[in-house]
Amino acid sequence: WKRLSRRYLGGENSQFWLAATYKEELREKGIDGFPKAVREWYRSWNKPGTVVRLRGAVAFAQHGICGIWIALLPISKKELVKPLEANLIPIANQWNIAHGYEPLINKQHQVWRMRRP
Repeated sequence: WKRLSRRYLGGENSQFWLAATYKEELREKGIDGFPKAVREWYRSWNKPGTVVRLRGAVAFAQHGICGIWIALLPISKKELVKPLEANLIPIANQWNIAHGYEPLINKQHQVWRMRRP
């Protein structure tokens, strides 16, 4: 819950807030649509060279945040999350594609987005 609220939903600089605040700029310019202050803030607390959260906000803006679905699965053992994602995300992504929906926007599926039929 902490990750979901802090990273995606929780106030200023969350991915949803950034997508809603800068949606037009992000749709037009992608990651370059963020103002300098946002990019500097992001660099100040993140690993050098990574922009994964900013890319997520761009994807949310491009798809429209009202159309974003988030699946919450109660998993009590942290070590089971990555194996579950590795198995479940490709299946869900393929289902979307087979039924005419957009591919998932999970960072694990940037390659899928390029290979969409």
